[in-house]
Amino acid sequence: MLAGDYEPVRMLVEVLCFAVGNGNEALLDEYSGHLDFAIGLLEGGVPDWLFQALLALIQKPKFLQLEHVCNLLLVFDLNWPSFSELQQQKVLTTLEATYPAFSAWQSCIGITEFLGSSLSDERAFRALCRLKKVEAEMPRSFIPHGLEHIAKDCPDKNVARQALDELMQMRADPSQQVRAKVEESLARLAKHSIIPS
Repeated sequence: MLAGDYEPVRMLVEVLCFAVGNGNEALLDEYSGHLDFAIGLLEGGVPDWLFQALLALIQKPKFLQLEHVCNLLLVFDLNWPSFSELQQQKVLTTLEATYPAFSAWQSCIGITEFLGSSLSDERAFRALCRLKKVEAEMPRSFIPHGLEHIAKDCPDKNVARQALDELMQMRADPSQQVRAKVEESLARLAKHSIIPS
């Protein structure tokens, strides 16, 4: 894509806004894929106007209530190096702030997968530690999944050890559903010899 030729990208964003506003998940899914491809062609990173539009879109109440939004969230994951450091920090802050409001479990697991597996660093670990305190049971039940990935995959062994400690602490969560997810994560870590079986 030629530098400065953003018209096709603007049209994609307009379609995505329309899809969210009308609850058209099929259109959202399809055009999220197109946007992912288009961002890969941009020169010089993600322009601020596009970044602000995406951030506004993923905070819309209608977006948070849709079931199939993972492909739009995946745009951040797959294009992470294209975002500036400041943009990356804003994405993390926004995902953390909106996480409890997502109504679909697919969104929650997608976000914890992004934090725990794709990023797998200290800032992702800190975000998961804060998110393990959310009140709603369903979103909280996917935090063990993110901590599991950090315990297994984080190159910083100190952070990995802290993630395992946080996961163990979640065994005392008041929710049976959350505790069950913790035990599933610990069992998988035992298979990888991260903890004794």
